[in-house]
Amino acid sequence: MAVEPAIHPFPGLRPFEAEEHELFFGREGQSEEILDRLHNNRFVAVVGASGSGKSSLIRAGLLPYLHGGFLAQAGSRWRIALFRPGGDPIKNLAAALNDPAVLGKDAAATAESTMLLEVSLRRSGLGLIDAVRLARLPTDEQVLIVVDQFEELFRFADAAGRPGQDEDAAAFVKLLLEATGQRELPIYIVLTMRSDYIGDCARYRNLPEAVTDGLYLIPRMTRDQRRAAIVEPIRVGGGTIAPRLVVRLLNDVGDDPDQLPILQHALMRTWDYWQAHGAGGRPIDVEDYLAIGGMADALSQHADEAYAGLPDDRYRTIAKRIFQALSEKGPDNRETRRPTTIGSLALVTDAPIADITRVADDFRAPGRSFLMPVAAVPLNPLSVIDISHESLIRGWRRMRQWVEDEAESAREYRRLAETALLHAQGTAGLLHDPDLDHVLAWRDKEHPTADWARRYHPGFEQAMAFLEESRLARDAEVRQRHAARRRVQIASSAATAIIAIVAVVAVWQWVLARAASDRAQKALTVALGFVNSTVFDTMEQFRLHGLSQEASNMSNRVIQTYDQLIAISPIPAAYNGRGTAYFEKGDYDHAIADYTEAIKLAPKFAAAYGNRCFANYLKHNYDNAIADCNQSIAIDPKYYLAYNSLGIVDAAKKDYDKAIADYTEAIKLNPRFALAYRNRGLAYAAKNDFDRAIADYTEAIKVDPKYAPGYESRGQAYRRKGDLGRAIADFSSAIALDPKYAFYYIDRGSAYFAENDFDAAIADYTSAIGLNPKYAAAYNGRGEANQGNGDLDHALTDYNQAISLDPKFAFAYGGRALLYEVKGDLNHALSDYNQAIAVDPSYAFAYFARSGANYYSGHGSAAVDDAAKAVKLDPTNVIFVLGLYVARARTGQSNAWDEFVANAQKLDKSKWPWPIIGLYLGSVSPEELSKSAQSAPNATVRRGWICQEDFYLAMLRQIKGPKDQARALFQSAADTCPPDYTGYAEAKLELKASSPH
Repeated sequence: MAVEPAIHPFPGLRPFEAEEHELFFGREGQSEEILDRLHNNRFVAVVGASGSGKSSLIRAGLLPYLHGGFLAQAGSRWRIALFRPGGDPIKNLAAALNDPAVLGKDAAATAESTMLLEVSLRRSGLGLIDAVRLARLPTDEQVLIVVDQFEELFRFADAAGRPGQDEDAAAFVKLLLEATGQRELPIYIVLTMRSDYIGDCARYRNLPEAVTDGLYLIPRMTRDQRRAAIVEPIRVGGGTIAPRLVVRLLNDVGDDPDQLPILQHALMRTWDYWQAHGAGGRPIDVEDYLAIGGMADALSQHADEAYAGLPDDRYRTIAKRIFQALSEKGPDNRETRRPTTIGSLALVTDAPIADITRVADDFRAPGRSFLMPVAAVPLNPLSVIDISHESLIRGWRRMRQWVEDEAESAREYRRLAETALLHAQGTAGLLHDPDLDHVLAWRDKEHPTADWARRYHPGFEQAMAFLEESRLARDAEVRQRHAARRRVQIASSAATAIIAIVAVVAVWQWVLARAASDRAQKALTVALGFVNSTVFDTMEQFRLHGLSQEASNMSNRVIQTYDQLIAISPIPAAYNGRGTAYFEKGDYDHAIADYTEAIKLAPKFAAAYGNRCFANYLKHNYDNAIADCNQSIAIDPKYYLAYNSLGIVDAAKKDYDKAIADYTEAIKLNPRFALAYRNRGLAYAAKNDFDRAIADYTEAIKVDPKYAPGYESRGQAYRRKGDLGRAIADFSSAIALDPKYAFYYIDRGSAYFAENDFDAAIADYTSAIGLNPKYAAAYNGRGEANQGNGDLDHALTDYNQAISLDPKFAFAYGGRALLYEVKGDLNHALSDYNQAIAVDPSYAFAYFARSGANYYSGHGSAAVDDAAKAVKLDPTNVIFVLGLYVARARTGQSNAWDEFVANAQKLDKSKWPWPIIGLYLGSVSPEELSKSAQSAPNATVRRGWICQEDFYLAMLRQIKGPKDQARALFQSAADTCPPDYTGYAEAKLELKASSPH
């Protein structure tokens, strides 16, 4: 039988509706299975992949069956409230219930009555039961609540929208569960949900249990079922289809459920083309299908036609903004719809309502099912516009790029807003170039508005004010830098003049006193001392202001002047001075040659030996350096600089006790020598004697309260002791004293990262990059912090930049490998772990992490080998020891347990995470482990400990049982672990491996 001409055999991207049940094929038997579950449980969760037909199955499959009286003992009289939760689930439930066909009193259901019903629902968890009871329905009528797209509950609860949104979601869930938990009133609940959100159910009490009890997982369609979905609607519509086209369509769609909506759209387009081009008595054939672009291009071509048909570029810009507003790409890269009212779209896109309506009408016109509601429904400012299916986001190439652009714009704005908030709290500085320039370019291109920004972060005004403050500060700094450059250039000219004057005066003195060479040499030595103190101070000013080329040019002029002086009078002071000029240039070979010449001319020249000592140290000629320093000390036993240099060389040779003795001697000779205290502290720190190191750093700071390196080194010692609060305070002091030194920001960023304060870490690494855009370590650190925040796209960009700047940066390869592992891209992960190990064969973490990647890639033996190497490199690392046991146990190696017990004896039982070892050994119960994890010193550390607790308890359950608890624990770990933890990546991989999908 043919359908009415107004009814198309194929709906396109939108779901089938109840009145189209005669066109709904390929799901035979599934409605009956849902009915059985509904009869037994009153709560059914219809779960499936995106595009699997959940909404169509309910609307065109289940609902007609209910109205036909197929639910045993329930009859055929149903009040059905069908809605989507959106950003206000209780309000949307109230609106659906207030429909006259459900619980509403009359056809003129008012906003006031909806509001009163909403208030009643919010009053308690029994609100839905009370609403049905007060409606006093006839005894033979049933109420069905259909919550379509239930995953919106999770998405909108996470969005930067109304305060208390998550609490509303929890209250909404309670309303549903309370209603199906009673049997006094005939209330039934059906929800549809994408399967990739099923783990999110654990966020709300009793929801996972309800979903598990009432789960109906939509099966994949068989080839015969897909054939019926193609052929039968055409037959009902009065047409025929060539067998070869059926085969072509079945092959093109494959068994990917995500392709089913695109198939429906391609069939809709093919049907339209066939009818428009002489349907006559011929069947629909391959040429009709290819004419509309086939599966690959039909959707994109069709949407592009609608886009190109808009009146002008202004309307096309509005269309772009509408589709960006109606979709989003989350931090997990899931693409989802975002239904929005016409009025809200007008605010977000900054366009008139009439123009929004015009564009929407074009994209939902008859034959175009890109937007909902259908064309027959008139629009008003309160009408909710929605994309008909997520497949449009993926299938329309233009929109896919729009969504990517929007996601990037949202990330830029969130990052700006969060940094502005940190700045207001005093924990982040202003933006600096190049980040500032990048954000300003984003603002000028996108012209963000408060209504647009509210979707992503509420602090728009604060963010824009912060950005403008950063710009003004940058501009002021540029002006100051230009002024400083001018001052330094003036100083350079003055210094050059001084060099020339000194040269002339020195030569004149030498001519007058050539008969008395001692007097001549003294005159030259005094003159050269004046030159050095003036010129090298000026060169240091060049470097501080980033004028390295000017500093190099000045070094060259100094060397030329010394050349002239040496030609006139080759005295030791002149060679020593020229050697220092070469040293300042980094030309240590020429410096050593000049110091050697000075020593030949003056064998008792202690300073020349000391200078040559340090130049040899920088050339890694440690034995020559030690000999020179000792000779300098033998000539002048009170030459404390030589003792300090000798200590530096001994420390480079890892003879820390000898270095400490050298620094101690320097301090005895000059108790005000802050550098020697710091150097001795570094030697103590190298021996892991952090208390003595901190004492020395403190002495250095007492000697010179403005000695920024002293604060930085003490901060490093506190950080290695685990006292992150004091470490951050010291790094902040160093930054306050020297705000232009990028490394101090990296130090503080690493401390914030260790605290899991990723936003503060990102701000510091960004400041470091602004000061030194070539600093690979800053990009790597920011990559780790971005990954900790779950911002994998920015993290990947940062890791790539770090590796580009330093191809030998093992840690950057390790970080990028873990990121790929989080994404489930094990091939790239293994490649990066391999590269990290090739660069640094002692990189224990890379072996440990590669072990997991190898296991999940099916290389069990390689996984065990890698875990064993990690333990060999670091036998006291608890996690490595656990990893080795897990790798051996999961691959069935008989010696796993005995080796684990032996390795456990080497571990420190007083510190976390040893309680996990105790759990495996049986000396610690799961309850005791949980209590230990909860005792972490602060919330951020506690998050990491709980993550490890869940992950390794899941591993234990997987190895020793009960195995049914393992998946829930892996899910908990995936929810708890920061994305920069290996536990997060492996928990996700475990969930993927055990998923029924």
